[in-house]
Amino acid sequence: MTATKIFEERSIIPTSLQQMIAFHEDPRALFKLTPPPIFMRPVRDDLRSLTSGEREFILWFGPLPVRWVARH
Repeated sequence: MTATKIFEERSIIPTSLQQMIAFHEDPRALFKLTPPPIFMRPVRDDLRSLTSGEREFILWFGPLPVRWVARH
């Protein structure tokens, strides 16, 4: 059985709620948030809204792939 690790982070962003929602509704947002030289490949997108659903993707750290599931 694989242990589940949970990461939770909170940030204060100097912007309006409307601008923040618009950014996160953009399908390119996850690519914009992934810094180089990390390569991100989407696997599954089951988001129903910004607060419900899951996204699964693989982050490549050089030759090492890391599978990631983000629950919203």
